[in-house]
Amino acid sequence: MAMAEKDEIPDIKALEMLASSVQITKEQYASLIVPKIGRINVDKITLDNGFMSVDLINYGSTITAIRLPDRELKVNDIVLGFDNIDGYLSDKNPYFGATIGRVCNRISNGSFVINDVKYYLSRNIGENTLHGGVSGFDKKIWKTEITNTNAVVMSYISPHLEEGFPGQLETQVRYVLTDNNYLVIKFTATTNEETPVNLTNHSYFNLAGHDSGAEGLYEHELMINANQYTELDPDTLIPTGKFIDVNETPFDFREFKNVGKAIESTEGAGFDINFCVRGEDLRTIARLQHEPSGRSLQVFANKPGVQLYTSNYVNGIEGKNGAIYDKHAALCLETQNYPNAINIKNFPSSLLCPREVYEHILIYKFRVEDQTVSEEEEEEEDDDDKTKKDKRKKDKKKQ
Repeated sequence: MAMAEKDEIPDIKALEMLASSVQITKEQYASLIVPKIGRINVDKITLDNGFMSVDLINYGSTITAIRLPDRELKVNDIVLGFDNIDGYLSDKNPYFGATIGRVCNRISNGSFVINDVKYYLSRNIGENTLHGGVSGFDKKIWKTEITNTNAVVMSYISPHLEEGFPGQLETQVRYVLTDNNYLVIKFTATTNEETPVNLTNHSYFNLAGHDSGAEGLYEHELMINANQYTELDPDTLIPTGKFIDVNETPFDFREFKNVGKAIESTEGAGFDINFCVRGEDLRTIARLQHEPSGRSLQVFANKPGVQLYTSNYVNGIEGKNGAIYDKHAALCLETQNYPNAINIKNFPSSLLCPREVYEHILIYKFRVEDQTVSEEEEEEEDDDDKTKKDKRKKDKKKQ
């Protein structure tokens, strides 16, 4: 497959200046009555650069749609989700597109110790805590601001001992869609007491289209820039603290591998595992590509791990436009610190201290073969490229 791109690390400041043509619109998505607060409006914000568009809602600071054309200019939504707020409020929602916090992934026994004080968390997966507890950041209403730099900033203040976590945590998620099809997501947080923090986005990607199911996902090719993964306890899916080399295992994605064949190698079970990408500099974490449509996704982040999850437990969920999402309907690439790091000493620390700033940069770079310009051509887009973009805008208005 001839879609691999150069591993050029984007400059964040330069990227965010490339948002001049992006249009941002805001409308009411839903109205909720929240106990002790009253009626609250949920907003939908759309970022549109004329080639692709992204929908966000401030319930859970959630990505609800990413619309991207294929090489024939047919537009598809490439992330799983729901048509309305009822779906996102449902117990059947497996965190579609949400911001996860305070701590994504699992914490063993729903507890940890800081400075000889033991903290007990809400437990929502047996005796353990998953994705922030019973009411994590994915279930909060975030304050929304649209800046004059074409960015959307969502913020949430988590009070001391919410879900059992110590300290007041002030969190922001900043979204920027660039003219050249990068979606830049920057998570920041500060605290007034030591507390673990590990934020991520939980989008479910299927570049064949959100409604193409396992058949579409199995056509993908995946590469993950990792030589090791964290060994799991098979009963709890919590890391043991040991690192395992990917060599000669089903977890070796150092070169592009067909997703369908990779899942077959797990006897059809699929993947739900943290890969060790090492370091905390911004670099390529993974690449995903779908040759039939020409679409590809490159994931950059500055965190040491990424959770590959192939929707193993998705079963009969009614999603957008009546689509039924089942097992292996999509995959997640959740960039993160290692799971349960607060309880495993040899993992990178997840503790955030007062006067420190937590920063997680996550970038999704989208490309469509034969449609988007190359990196070398981005600054000098020729007339043919402009014609393609104008045609894309006209076709979009017809839909």
